[in-house]
Amino acid sequence: MSQPRRLILLAASLLAIGAERTNAQAAHEPPRREISVQGRGVASGSPDEARVQVGVQTRGADAARAVRENSERVAAMRARLASAGVEARDVYTAQLSVTPQQPYDPQTGRPSGAPTYVVDHLLAVRVRAIGKLGDVLGESVAAGANQIQSVSFAVSDPTKLESEARAKAMAEARSRAEQLAQGGGVKLGAPLTITESAIFPVAGGDVRMRMEAAAAPIPVAAGELDVEIHVHVTYAIQ
Repeated sequence: MSQPRRLILLAASLLAIGAERTNAQAAHEPPRREISVQGRGVASGSPDEARVQVGVQTRGADAARAVRENSERVAAMRARLASAGVEARDVYTAQLSVTPQQPYDPQTGRPSGAPTYVVDHLLAVRVRAIGKLGDVLGESVAAGANQIQSVSFAVSDPTKLESEARAKAMAEARSRAEQLAQGGGVKLGAPLTITESAIFPVAGGDVRMRMEAAAAPIPVAAGELDVEIHVHVTYAIQ
């Protein structure tokens, strides 16, 4: 037998012996004594900022004219937003489209007449001072906006709410583990593993409104937002 072949056989034998020893040790090791539980914590707070999409829709037989009219109204809306205290960094185009709508004869199903061009331009706006949201919406409509969509509310810095919710989640997990340990006649030890998942506070719906005339400040109710933390904790049993 050649030298390389002998070395390969020797290595394989050593690996097999090592695997047998590992399996034997695992078979003789006592099962881990532990308790696994879950905890949930919720903290509520008032939102301090809002996000909304405001826009202009124009229609016309001439696409260029419809786009020009739309652009003028959007420019006026941006100027009104700035006067309401919204910074330029907090405004961006969320949607811009020019869509031809072709009329059809209901009897034949064939095109009838010239198409109408529909121009949609939506601006996404972040309102950092939530108390100004009503003014922002009113100013937008006064400047020519005829669409308001996707009003949502958020907490700009949820750190404090997260900490509160996390403490509640850990306390609930500990309470459950202690109840299980007491019921099982054992003593609870230190945590072995902790994992966490969070649900961050963003609330709102797909609010859609269409207006054609100037409007005063629009009243909006923000309510409260919840931060929810879930933990999975494994405790040792002493």
